Amino acid sequence: MNKDSKCDILRLKQEGKGYKMISRLTGVNINTVKSLCRRSGLFQDNPEHKRLFTIPERQYSTAVSVPKPLPPQRTITGHKQTDAYLWILEVIKLNEPAHLPAAEEALTRLTITPKEAQEKYTEYLISHGVNSFQLVFSTMTLDNPQHFIDQAKAQFIQAAEVRAVFGSYEAAYYEFTEPEKRLEDTLGYLYDNCFGWTKAEKKRGSIQGKRS
Repeated sequence: MNKDSKCDILRLKQEGKGYKMISRLTGVNINTVKSLCRRSGLFQDNPEHKRLFTIPERQYSTAVSVPKPLPPQRTITGHKQTDAYLWILEVIKLNEPAHLPAAEEALTRLTITPKEAQEKYTEYLISHGVNSFQLVFSTMTLDNPQHFIDQAKAQFIQAAEVRAVFGSYEAAYYEFTEPEKRLEDTLGYLYDNCFGWTKAEKKRGSIQGKRS
């Protein structure tokens, strides 16, 4: 392979072309293309970039898990079985692993079916003047408790993955990653809640007037 071919291959790689595309464009075997690019040293991972964008190692928390408290039992429709069913759904929606088995068992002890509970709750909402649009969203999937159970279990898995990688929710949502820290250092003023406000507006605590 002559010098011009080598230069063409390296140029195409620098332009972002993939190995297969470069092989097709130059007629050079793909393995030769890969070997040349690697030996050139031009396309090695930048250690700084790799450090910035590497997924954190999994961590293991030693903190004691505290279950979420159960929601208060309320009288909503006045029909005990319907209200019990609605309360159990609230428990499931907590996405609390400690409560889910008991909630699933409680569903089996009810004498009312999910469909009947949905109908009772719909009647209650209609009698209290809830409009059709709100009615649809308030009762959607209400007759399918398994939907909420599956949703809760999926949330458990996602929560476990977050804690495994970041150690805690606080670390995931409130602690800056390395790239975010760089942005904060460079463009920190954009993170200011009062970005773009005038001095008078900051003093007053509210925006007033037009923005050009």
